[in-house]
Amino acid sequence: MKRKLSLLLCFVLVAAVFLTACGGGTTTEAPEAPEGQGGETQPPQVAEDNPFYSEYVTFIRGAGNPNNPATRRGDASNTIVIGMQNGNDEFLPVYYSSVYDGYVSKATFDGLLTNNAAGEYIPEIAESWKISEDGRTYTFKLREDVYFHDGVQLTSKDVAFTFTIYADPGYTGRYYTSVGAFLQGYEDYKEGDAETLEAINIIDDFNISITFKEKMANHYGRLIYGIMPEHYYGGFEKGNADAALKPKQQDLMGSGPYQFVRHEPTQFTEFKRFDEYIKGTPPTERIIYRYTSADTYMMELEAGSIDIQLQVNANADNMAQIEPMGFIDIVSFPANSYQYMGFNMRNEILGDKNVRHALTYGLNRQQFVDVFFTGYGNVATMPFSQVSWVNTDRVAREVNRYEYSQEKAIELLEASGWMPGADGIREKDGKKLSFVWDVATDSQYYETLIPMLIADWKKIGVDVRPNLMDFGALVDHIYKGREFDVYTMGWRMVIDPGAGRTTFHTAGDVIDGNNSIGYNNPRVNELYDLGDKEMDFDKRVAIYEEIALLINEDAPYIFLTQQANWDVVNQRIKGMDLSPYVEIPYVLHQLEIVQ
Repeated sequence: MKRKLSLLLCFVLVAAVFLTACGGGTTTEAPEAPEGQGGETQPPQVAEDNPFYSEYVTFIRGAGNPNNPATRRGDASNTIVIGMQNGNDEFLPVYYSSVYDGYVSKATFDGLLTNNAAGEYIPEIAESWKISEDGRTYTFKLREDVYFHDGVQLTSKDVAFTFTIYADPGYTGRYYTSVGAFLQGYEDYKEGDAETLEAINIIDDFNISITFKEKMANHYGRLIYGIMPEHYYGGFEKGNADAALKPKQQDLMGSGPYQFVRHEPTQFTEFKRFDEYIKGTPPTERIIYRYTSADTYMMELEAGSIDIQLQVNANADNMAQIEPMGFIDIVSFPANSYQYMGFNMRNEILGDKNVRHALTYGLNRQQFVDVFFTGYGNVATMPFSQVSWVNTDRVAREVNRYEYSQEKAIELLEASGWMPGADGIREKDGKKLSFVWDVATDSQYYETLIPMLIADWKKIGVDVRPNLMDFGALVDHIYKGREFDVYTMGWRMVIDPGAGRTTFHTAGDVIDGNNSIGYNNPRVNELYDLGDKEMDFDKRVAIYEEIALLINEDAPYIFLTQQANWDVVNQRIKGMDLSPYVEIPYVLHQLEIVQ
């Protein structure tokens, strides 16, 4: 069943999408006043028999084992330890870009809105909202029982402060392209003499309106990021946002379910529960995010030193290690993400579509999926996830799957003048067909892919040299340095596919923007602009179908894989109600120790 899903930048790999090391889906439409009408908007209700879980989420239960080592851990009675990959240590809501840093931010900060398991937007700090007749102004009534961790009440001033940061002349975070640039008066405030941001109107302490430049279908995705307290982070002059805030990336004061305690880079982040949390006091006293590696997390699960491990690679080898433990369950669902290889389109060689097509045909992606995922993944074909409503019958019929063909790859390369040299590597105008491939360390995925890709491309006369670096360095190299040939990452998607404009629209082709590859197709630009503004769902589907097929044809990426997401959990923990749209920070407030 395909539900309507109305696209959050991993970054890791995935409003913005988030980068993952390797941020569309299904949903009912977000609540909105009918076109041409204003009025109060109530949160959507999800029926108790919502088929979402039966369709997408599978709980693979362990056989049971009374000898559960996690129950004997010294802190077992009051602490849940969650294993995950390390991020970039950028935790403030206005700066984080990786999925993993987002997990820290979301544990400590709440937004105006959030979403439920089916991808429907629902209130968080907001109690309700209404939309103006022209569709541009969202007026929020805030809950009056929201407090920051220091006991100060959250008010409209904090919302105004947070959204003004996105337009500050001194703000260089990633969200100025996906949030700030859409706010009314953005240019006047960022580049002009305006002392206040026109978009923000504080009505009173608990009522505030936010006005966007245009009516768009996906503004809800710009309203989910954490609200920061003005009394704690404010006090700086216009133009000094980075100078004032970046030193506080690990000084977190929010209103979320857990209070930040400390962060040890590459080791762990520790939280303690916030007793006055708006959704109730969390049942677990302490949460620890432990930064684990693919080489050790199975041993840590078996030893009981971690209770949960996120994003375990879904394959037969890992299943064979998990099953004998008995005390481990698997929460499995289609990952709202994809992995890819990005081509630097500014590179003269990679700017040739024949070369990009050849490199895609020349990589046996299905073989990699079979070897690595052993039945738990599939080959990706386009920049939308497997649970997106863009995955229509039309796209399935018309998309080019670039099935492995050494012959076709060679034909395309020779059509562009690349002929074999004496050493077997193709040459043209005195240049070798050779690339540096930037990849992240500490990944079973890459450990498997690297030798396969080197061998496959060698068969078609292409030399590739892997350049391994840690994930944070890779992010800086690709998105800030932007001097690369080819790289591999993943995108973790959010709810509305329109967020892909930050990756494939030329507006994102800026330093630290998502369009690091320099992709430029005027028709794709036009379609993303149309998709943002179109309110009719069926017309939006047609727009994003065309985007999917155009990007598939242009091949700025080799779309590698989509897979099942496995989050594994010790049976002593309950409350892991996850989905493609609900990740671990969304359920921290309900995780409970039962053994």
